[in-house]
Amino acid sequence: MTVAAPTAARLAGRIATRAVILTGQIAALTAGTAMLIGAVWFDTPLRLAIACFLVLMTAQGCIGANSGALASAEVSAHAGTGSALLGFAQWVMAGTVAPIADLGGQDTAVPMALIMIGGAVVSMIGLLIVARPPRQPQ
Repeated sequence: MTVAAPTAARLAGRIATRAVILTGQIAALTAGTAMLIGAVWFDTPLRLAIACFLVLMTAQGCIGANSGALASAEVSAHAGTGSALLGFAQWVMAGTVAPIADLGGQDTAVPMALIMIGGAVVSMIGLLIVARPPRQPQ
């Protein structure tokens, strides 16, 4: 995340923000899927879990700041309020999802993997459907 965030910032202006976010979302979805496969069929090997978390946190470096910038651009007249609401939503989700990931107990990573996948899918729906750019007149 420490390397991905500044790298994503350097890409700003060269590559579309939405493309950087989508790349991060695809990486997060891939990490979640690999974690689920590892949890279901291979008893979650430590190396796989570490690799999945590395990919997930790198993806967050691409998604976080860029999605915040994209959201702030939509409410430029009220950027402070928009930023506050975005932060509030992130903390509410973190507080809600963390206990859910523990529902399976200590012996399985399946709930956590499903949350990783679900979060990536919801994020992609948000980018591609809910916040899609307006169509250009032809």
